[in-house]
Amino acid sequence: SVSSTKDAGSYGIGQVIPIQVLFSEVVNVVGTPQLALETGTTDAIAYYASGTGTNTLTFNYTVASPHVATDLDYKATTSLSLPSSSSIRDNLSTNATLTLASPGAANSLGNAEAIVIDGVRPTFTGYAGNAGTKTITLTTSEVVTGAPDGSDFTVTLAGGGTNTVTAVAVATAS
Repeated sequence: SVSSTKDAGSYGIGQVIPIQVLFSEVVNVVGTPQLALETGTTDAIAYYASGTGTNTLTFNYTVASPHVATDLDYKATTSLSLPSSSSIRDNLSTNATLTLASPGAANSLGNAEAIVIDGVRPTFTGYAGNAGTKTITLTTSEVVTGAPDGSDFTVTLAGGGTNTVTAVAVATAS
């Protein structure tokens, strides 16, 4: 079976998602096995991180731009692969069966967890200065948390000179 220790939720760029592949017996790993993940138009690879000598191998996936998934899962039953010089074997040196449950089916990552991947960076879609004040409003493509510091901006005046911004507001485009 395949699962994760990450709680159900939404994860963004740079966050690491540990994925566990459970075998029916203890396995030993040589090299760096890989797990292909379905993450939209640009698919991802989770790389083997730990677990040799146990029945559970951990693969780490780091969310990157532009990865997206409404329910993270691997691509196919053949998504667990062994690059050159890699192996997964039991204590008798018998190669492990690498066939996974169908994506979304029982024992799959998508069935076991509710992990949403949002690797799309918000964009600024517009800005406006509020006449008579030293405040600017930035409009973004999606909801963002926080706001830039006003000292990060300077307004250049039409007749020359500059004016320091004292406040920045962030709005979401509708």
